[in-house]
Amino acid sequence: MHEVWMSVVTGFILIISGLFCMCIPNRIFSLILNLSVIYFLINTVYLLYLFSKKRKKIDLLFAFLSLLFVLFLMEYRQFPEWIIRVMFATYCLLIGISCTVQVGIHYINGMKGSFFFLLLGIVYIGLGLFLLWSNMVTTDRLLQFFGLYFMILGVQYLHDSWQSVQPEKKYRWKRSFRIMIP
Repeated sequence: MHEVWMSVVTGFILIISGLFCMCIPNRIFSLILNLSVIYFLINTVYLLYLFSKKRKKIDLLFAFLSLLFVLFLMEYRQFPEWIIRVMFATYCLLIGISCTVQVGIHYINGMKGSFFFLLLGIVYIGLGLFLLWSNMVTTDRLLQFFGLYFMILGVQYLHDSWQSVQPEKKYRWKRSFRIMIP
């Protein structure tokens, strides 16, 4: 029962996070980018500290690479968006294909209740194709898609927890391994 409650709480947290991404996407992206820059600056200082103590050249190399990455992030703020966009689109396409395969398995086994998976598959595939081939995707829109994704994932968690407490169901969709955002 603890697992069901964790799934419900995770679902609600994801839905709320998705709402934030949809309502204030520019602030969320700036926050993520600024936190990344701060993290890599701290990492650079830490690696320089390690180099001063142990005199390992690898620490100096990684400190230099970390500093270069900070400068790159500060100069080319759209590059992380492009990487995130392509990775997220590929991920959405794979999940959409997985959901439609699940619909096929349900159909072959004569099971009911595959409409939810069909709907998820269509949404994921549509989102993935739109992210890959649309020129209308800006940073704000990308974060809004992340918000939509978080809300869909939250609904999936809530649906899975609901399915797990239904005693009349013969087949239970059990997620022991969940592929998260790259």
